[in-house]
Amino acid sequence: MDFPDIPTLLLLTVCSNALVAVFMGLMHRAKRDAGYFHLLALGAAGMAAGWSLYASRIWEWPPEVSYLLAHLLIASYPALLLLALRRALDLTESRRWRWGVATALLALSLCLWWAIGSRYWMTLCATGGNAVLFSASLWVLLRHGRPFDLARWTILAAVAACALMLWLRLGSVLIRDFPLAGGDPLLVSLGLIVPLLSGLILAMAFPVSEFVRDAQRLQQQSERDELTGLPNRSQAQRRIGEYLEGRRGPLALAFLDLDGFKRINDSLGHATGDALLTAIAQRLEPLLKPQELLARFGGDEFLVLLPYPPTPAERRARELLSAMAAPFEIDLREVHVAASAGLSAFPLDASSERELLRLADIALYRAKSEGRGSVVRYRPDMGEAANAELEIELALRLALEQSRIALVLQPRLSLDSLRCESAEALVRIRGTDGSLQMPDTFIGVAERCGLMPRLGDQVLGLACEALQQLRQRNPEFNLSINLSPLELRDPSLSARIDAALTAWALPSDSLELELTESALIQDPVLAAERLSELKARGLRIALDDFGVGFSGLSHLLEFPIDVLKIDRSFVSRMLSDATASALVEGLIALARRLGLRVVAEGVEDQDCLARLRALGCEEAQGYVIARPMDAAALSAWLRDAADARPRESSD
Repeated sequence: MDFPDIPTLLLLTVCSNALVAVFMGLMHRAKRDAGYFHLLALGAAGMAAGWSLYASRIWEWPPEVSYLLAHLLIASYPALLLLALRRALDLTESRRWRWGVATALLALSLCLWWAIGSRYWMTLCATGGNAVLFSASLWVLLRHGRPFDLARWTILAAVAACALMLWLRLGSVLIRDFPLAGGDPLLVSLGLIVPLLSGLILAMAFPVSEFVRDAQRLQQQSERDELTGLPNRSQAQRRIGEYLEGRRGPLALAFLDLDGFKRINDSLGHATGDALLTAIAQRLEPLLKPQELLARFGGDEFLVLLPYPPTPAERRARELLSAMAAPFEIDLREVHVAASAGLSAFPLDASSERELLRLADIALYRAKSEGRGSVVRYRPDMGEAANAELEIELALRLALEQSRIALVLQPRLSLDSLRCESAEALVRIRGTDGSLQMPDTFIGVAERCGLMPRLGDQVLGLACEALQQLRQRNPEFNLSINLSPLELRDPSLSARIDAALTAWALPSDSLELELTESALIQDPVLAAERLSELKARGLRIALDDFGVGFSGLSHLLEFPIDVLKIDRSFVSRMLSDATASALVEGLIALARRLGLRVVAEGVEDQDCLARLRALGCEEAQGYVIARPMDAAALSAWLRDAADARPRESSD
């Protein structure tokens, strides 16, 4: 059997390692984040240079120097391979690695230096050192290389073949003097061919390994939330689909939504909000039982898959919510947060993934409306309410597009002069049949579905148009409009009001903004800042429905209030209820001491009006004065001085 001559094998080895070095260098330029292609490029280049020196001594150095340098270059290949494997397998950086490789190279260098001049001992040292380093690389792969995919099996085979061949060659050298150009031609050929093939295999396997890792990383990114590391929406939906297809038994879906998360984002910053979401995931995930799944569905909303019947699932959801009761420490600050949950059950409520998610979302909406920390399970009547709300939303969108938003104005009577010098603008939707829809049916829907900015802009424009018409008769006439809590959080609110007043040539003090105390307590700091900004522009601020809900006397000190409106529930009972009468009297006296203008709402008869006037109330509005009317009707009503006086209500 004929074998290739040694010079031919050396030439092939040099050329192949040079090609491997170029290929690995190109891979390093393409994927610098891999961190190991440059090590393989250096190792292959060292192999090519080492075999070149070994074969030709191209610089005509003394043989000892050429052989020593050649062996050092060749021996660097398995050492660099060891480092490359450590990085490819993402092993922890440690001093043991660096010291181990450095010690092995130093020992090999000293052995080669000691053996210089003796071809036998140099071959022995170089072969033995390479065999040890390749064996160490093999151990690293076997110990840390799981899972053994195709790419890692290829690397493992190449390293194992090199290590086995080098140990065989080392054994043959120890048995008898084994010159490079003589002896067993098969062993010589394999000693050169196996490292040659291993270099080519590694050149293919390492890029394959990196591409496999990229594919796994992309797969993980497609199924994991980048911020919290939890399964994302698509992964959760896939798990739900698999569960339903397998018909594995009852399943409940629970939507968890944080209460007041926007306030945390606005006050503490989005970085704190992100850190809070991560902390919530880290607290809840270890509490999950087998078969349960926690996923981030989007924003501050989490989805929990609970493989239980509805009642146990509801108890389990409460357990998870109670785990959030303890404060979270974010950036050395304690952050308190609560969550609400809505549940739907398979197969009781629905049998499809989409319907289960929709019903859980409906239940979550009901839970949010019932207060912080509520857990609500879906009921059929919730679906009917959701459908009704959807119809209202569609009607509101159509009304906004067709400009069917209307205003009615309810006069406010000055109890000092008994003249009407201001009015409150009340929004309505005009139906296609001319009927007017009351605001309590659509304002909440507008806030929840994001239509409040569009609605507020149209109301502001209509109010300024009506006010300009009314001021043509009475230049001192003022108009008040109601402000939504969502509008108060809008940073462009002041600019939008300024633009509207400028467009209709109206002074800023002709417009009064009414808001309830619920708008103030959602974010007191932001509310105070926004109201101060509006007040600085000359606008007047009225506190509506004072005395009910979240009323607090501190609000009169914390916020720049000009007008206090006493709620109709007190005014309507003040003649028949001593407590209500005392409250109205006390509120009027308090407001006057604080320099606030007082307006009584819901005045229905003359006796009540006379009582308010005697108590020093400055303005009143109600059916005893006039019902709400459009701007044209109000202008006509104001033209008759007698109609500007209080009258008996026929209702």
